[in-house]
Amino acid sequence: QLEEYQTMATESALAKHIRLQNQEVECRAAVAWAKQYLNDYPKAKLAIIVPRLSEIRNQLADLLDDVFYPLSIRPHLVEMPRHYNFSLGTPLAQQPLVQAALNLLRMLTSFQLQQADVSMLLRSPFWSGSQYEVDAWASLDARMREKMPTQFTLLRFVEFAQHEQQENGLDISALLASLNAALVLATSKRIEPSGWTQLFTELLDALNWPGGRKINSLEYQEINAWQKALQQLARLDTLRKTLSASEALYFLQQICSRQVFQVETKLEPSIQILGIMESLSSPVDAIWCMHMNDHIWPPPARPNPLLPALIQRVAAVPNSDNSVQAAYASTIHQRLMHSAKMIIFSSSQTEGDSQLRPSPLMKAIDEKEEIMPLAMTLAEQLSIINNQMHEHIDDHFAPIVKEGEHVSGGTGLLKAQAVCPAWAFYQYRLGAKALKIPVAGLDNMTRGSLVHAVLEHFWRTRHFADLRQMSNETLSAVLAQAVHYAIQDFTSKSNVVSVNALALEHERLFKLVGDWLQFERSKGVSFSIVGCEAERKVKICGIEVTLKIDRIHKLEDGGLIFVDYKTGQVPKIRNWGEDRITEPQLPIYATYYVEDSTQVAGVYFGMVKTAEHDFSGVTEDNFKEEVTKRKPAFIKAFTDWQSLLMHWKSSIESIAQEIKSGESAVKFTDENELIYCDVKPLLRLPERKLQFERFQEVSE
Repeated sequence: QLEEYQTMATESALAKHIRLQNQEVECRAAVAWAKQYLNDYPKAKLAIIVPRLSEIRNQLADLLDDVFYPLSIRPHLVEMPRHYNFSLGTPLAQQPLVQAALNLLRMLTSFQLQQADVSMLLRSPFWSGSQYEVDAWASLDARMREKMPTQFTLLRFVEFAQHEQQENGLDISALLASLNAALVLATSKRIEPSGWTQLFTELLDALNWPGGRKINSLEYQEINAWQKALQQLARLDTLRKTLSASEALYFLQQICSRQVFQVETKLEPSIQILGIMESLSSPVDAIWCMHMNDHIWPPPARPNPLLPALIQRVAAVPNSDNSVQAAYASTIHQRLMHSAKMIIFSSSQTEGDSQLRPSPLMKAIDEKEEIMPLAMTLAEQLSIINNQMHEHIDDHFAPIVKEGEHVSGGTGLLKAQAVCPAWAFYQYRLGAKALKIPVAGLDNMTRGSLVHAVLEHFWRTRHFADLRQMSNETLSAVLAQAVHYAIQDFTSKSNVVSVNALALEHERLFKLVGDWLQFERSKGVSFSIVGCEAERKVKICGIEVTLKIDRIHKLEDGGLIFVDYKTGQVPKIRNWGEDRITEPQLPIYATYYVEDSTQVAGVYFGMVKTAEHDFSGVTEDNFKEEVTKRKPAFIKAFTDWQSLLMHWKSSIESIAQEIKSGESAVKFTDENELIYCDVKPLLRLPERKLQFERFQEVSE
């Protein structure tokens, strides 16, 4: 018995064209339309058609979950059944479980490991004892970022992990046991693909992949797909060729990348999301077809580069010519018009700074000017639902600093408080800090510290008279020795840099510091060194602060000059004349290092920079000029040097009192001053900006 299966509607759909701002707005409008339609007609069948589905698949999936299944954000509900279905799967290699398996095998077969890859594995829950050693693994990751180079071997990583276990008591026994068990199985021999299939399975078993926890349905499907990928690798035996470990893993990676993984749908889908080339099995109630712009639909011609273009056009080969593409798109368009009772075509008005035009196929369809409701993300929904009942409290005070309570941070604490009180609270009182980002060689901070160390070694037993009397040959020899000692001290504490990189750094330091010393000698200001990297603990309004001054020298008249070396940007010293000093380091030295302020003659930033050597600061001599000629300009507001010192002390004590009282508001005058803030994400600046904009809208 034969029955006719209806794949297309007999009548053309009622169609309309809507122009929206951009592609994101199109996605939001399509999801909001689907939600409203299903609310009105719960048994309806809908389709959302996207020409470039792969580009916005994740964005659409997130919006659909936020609108239809907001509870799926909870871990135990992440697998809840959905009433929507994507026709386009994702590569198997992108699935978390399979991605972890490939990364683990890559770790065991690579000669050199990238620190970023090892860091990702230490944060993966799919192997070894990650379930109950998670905190220890996180600590190991943080220490690896500080003490290991960007590249290293697996054996060196195991040695590092064992050292951290012994020295710092990290509970990583399961991690080390898994790695050692896998290392025993690893081989450098060339074997057949089926042999690698077996060995890869054994290696993953030794590493306790996919972890000790109970797997869910989605992960079970991923494991089954992984087993099929291994079977495909084993079939390469037909090539009668042996492979190395890296070659076998390369082929396995290719298999997983080309294999499409599609999650099994448990429920009858109410919404189907398809590419525009795909056909619906039967007509649906309504369709939303987005991205109907002329640069997307019809698709641009892409003739085969290996065949003559004229022959392709004459034969009307697909993709050969714009006219062929237009005819093909017209056929697809007619199919869409007979696939539903109603269809909405949407196009974007802009993309970035570009103005867009609708597809030529939209000319025959009426364009409607409608204000379409837009779907909101879950975060946006939660920010407005029932917030009328919320009481807004401006609570910007942390617990006060009790008598005798230690607050670490030194002058950095006072600087952070002056720039943004919340920065000081999070970073110095709560101890929050950013994880170090590994770099190849030396980072800027380390290179700056080496410059400080070289100058400390040079000036430790010398004065300006010694520098003035040195011949160029003697200066070169003494400087080379200082550079050697500085690098030697660095390598005794860290081995993250190669010998070649250190040799280049030796050359850089010798040239940079040598030019700086020649600059100091040319200035001819005689002085004697009082201290290098001098430390002193002082109390500011009861808060103990440790001062560490790069250099203190005494002039011939007995006045003390404090110098802080800088190798980066020139600090902005004009705020030294303001009530809130956001660069308080040198003012703190000047007002608190010695009890008698008359002993202090000036403060300087020593800018040790290639071709930009300079001293930036202010001294007692600056006040000897007429008021109108004084430089820097901010000192014109002060009668003499002592009045400036009194202003500094008053401002610093005011900042210290803020710390003691617990002031921790997010307030600052210039966001650029937060460039070195480790806890910037905790300040939630985008959220505060959004709140401010909404407050302005309400006020208007």
